[in-house]
Amino acid sequence: MRGCTENGDINPAIIAAIVALAKALGMETVAEGVEAMDELALVKERGADLVQGFIYSKPITQGEVLAQFAEGSGVFRPSGPPRHRAERITIFRKVGLIHEDHYYDVILRNLSKTGARINGLAGVPVGTDVVLDLGHGQLVVSKVVNATENSQGLKFETSLISDGSGGFMTRHRISPYSLAEAGIPLAALGAGAFPLAKWREANKSIPKFVQLELSAPGL
Repeated sequence: MRGCTENGDINPAIIAAIVALAKALGMETVAEGVEAMDELALVKERGADLVQGFIYSKPITQGEVLAQFAEGSGVFRPSGPPRHRAERITIFRKVGLIHEDHYYDVILRNLSKTGARINGLAGVPVGTDVVLDLGHGQLVVSKVVNATENSQGLKFETSLISDGSGGFMTRHRISPYSLAEAGIPLAALGAGAFPLAKWREANKSIPKFVQLELSAPGL
């Protein structure tokens, strides 16, 4: 069930197919690993017969179960966070952030399939559309969904995937020239990124954000 409510996840379709097949064969289905209320709503909507997971209880022994029933208190009601939170990894790495025709240096503090937390900029309003540059052509279209004085939370337009080594990566790598065709100035990727990095450098607009010193305390 992990991640079944994330945007783009194919598990809801798989759940619906398994439930339909089970019903056709006269079998019951059990949705395992349900931990959040949105996951519970999803499996109920897809027609699962039974639900197992932390949404009802942490693992308890048979003796504890029998004792609760003997006392008449063996009732388990769903209780958990409203929404599934994607697994996050703590990280401390310098990456880039593109906004309009400017490239900013930021520190990536944590990363999940659906979002990230960055430090290094001030004056970034909630709702701002940006592109997070993870390096090696890994560009992630994002939106600022929360912000403090020097920290921003990003939500990704398209979820990342596992890199097979405990981290995350984009599904595709993007050529900078493809970005230029889409209207993003090549200069936004920074000097030295590729031969035309300084394209139209003289005509760049005024930066909207304040670049902070990345070695400052707290960053």
